[in-house]
Amino acid sequence: MSLEKYKDYLLARKKSLAYYNYMKLFLDYIEKNKISIITQEVITEFLKAGKINGGEYAENTIGSFIRSGRDYYTNFLGIEKDKNEFYKIKPPKCPRKKPEFLTEEELNKALKYLINDYRTFDRLKLTVIVKFMFYTGLRKSEILGLERKNFELDKCSVKVYQKKAKRDKISFYPPELRDKIRDYFKIEKEELNAFNIKESQIEYIAKKISSYFPEKNITPHTLRHSFAKHLLKKGHDLAKVSKLMGHSNIMTTMIYLDPTEDELREWYLESIKGDNDKNENI
Repeated sequence: MSLEKYKDYLLARKKSLAYYNYMKLFLDYIEKNKISIITQEVITEFLKAGKINGGEYAENTIGSFIRSGRDYYTNFLGIEKDKNEFYKIKPPKCPRKKPEFLTEEELNKALKYLINDYRTFDRLKLTVIVKFMFYTGLRKSEILGLERKNFELDKCSVKVYQKKAKRDKISFYPPELRDKIRDYFKIEKEELNAFNIKESQIEYIAKKISSYFPEKNITPHTLRHSFAKHLLKKGHDLAKVSKLMGHSNIMTTMIYLDPTEDELREWYLESIKGDNDKNENI
């Protein structure tokens, strides 16, 4: 069965095409070395070989190769798990990188700069898009898939299709933003999607915001991270935040509970303030 059919298989199931690219590298290695039987030793030697330029594969890349092999041979070709050598190799555990965040104050600061720098969009439209992403925590793909018929402005809600989970969810936004959305919808007709925005434009907006905070790497997904962090910092229930994020597992949401350096500093200074006051009275 050709590798190209595997690509069609992935596309039909909305799976990542990265699996196709990983398997192409592996199968090219098999063909080049005239290997007829795939064993754990063969896979290990392939992973040790690293990139063509002599570098080594990172741990997360090794994990991706293993997951790709499991999907290709078992899910696509139908080989039983106990006969798939990729299932006999445990993917390495990779430390999860802490996500970047923007505070509400930083968002408003960035928006002021952005309005002056980015003249392609009307000021109202730009404000609506940036704040909508921050206060809903929607993924870039979910923003691009929205239509105005999905909005219930009176209820400050919007129905969102989650491609990742393959189901709908309801997201909410503040009444103040609802009023701005309503005003924006009046001045611009819907054409491309609800906000008439392209993926490249969302990427550019994030890149511009990132330029205002050189110490941070801001991407469209940063606004999603910021939404979760914003709610949890205010003391909102973890289970409800997880539901709003559309996470299928609450453990995914728990990464946002990890305090940042600034939060630890703020907590520490506040916690010792009372101690210092007591010491001054001794």
